[in-house]
Amino acid sequence: MSRKNKHQKNQKGKGTTLANQADRYVLYEKAVQCVEAEIDMVDETFQSLRSRTARILREDFCGTANTSCEWVQRRDDNQAYAVDLDKKVIRWGEKHNIAKLNDDAASRIHLLNDDVLTVDV
Repeated sequence: MSRKNKHQKNQKGKGTTLANQADRYVLYEKAVQCVEAEIDMVDETFQSLRSRTARILREDFCGTANTSCEWVQRRDDNQAYAVDLDKKVIRWGEKHNIAKLNDDAASRIHLLNDDVLTVDV
């Protein structure tokens, strides 16, 4: 029996696998991102270089816009421009991250379904 057929046989009657049930965007955020530490670093670095507080963040390849969400929650006048080519992941971020923000914070995130190399922000 080929390896593929053996795998298919093992899956019969068992329902979906854990891998199939997992949300890739949740896994990405948990495995790759620590937005709190990232924004701490941005704040500290900008302050040390410019002697002032940053107010605008451009998040290239934003994916779920999780970093932008953290940014606008830090200060009431922070703005974020979140840019990504993948409309599907942008929609996921709207539903799962931006929707959890209060209206004011959510209004300060500008989602752009565009190419980071050519977008005018």
